[in-house]
Amino acid sequence: MTARMDPDVKRAIAGIPDTAWKTIEYTDAVFDETTSTWVSKAEVAETVFTAFSSRKKNEQITGRLVVRRIPELNRKPAAGRTPCSSRTGTTRSSPPLTPRF
Repeated sequence: MTARMDPDVKRAIAGIPDTAWKTIEYTDAVFDETTSTWVSKAEVAETVFTAFSSRKKNEQITGRLVVRRIPELNRKPAAGRTPCSSRTGTTRSSPPLTPRF
């Protein structure tokens, strides 16, 4: 299941501490069509997330939200942001929400 990048998901991603992000390196660079660049590494992290939190308790689904970001696409911090923050990396696509076992 994937999670739409709504305000709750963005807030959950923003709450992931910098120490939780793990670097992964691709054996072959991957072409990112959105930015027209080759990407050779990314970072992944996970956090607990409750989907459908506005619904009744028995309709909510709690699982792990797994997120991938590509920090090299956003090295310059946006105005008002600090460098090396977990919020400066580019997070693209819909992060998957998986059951916690």
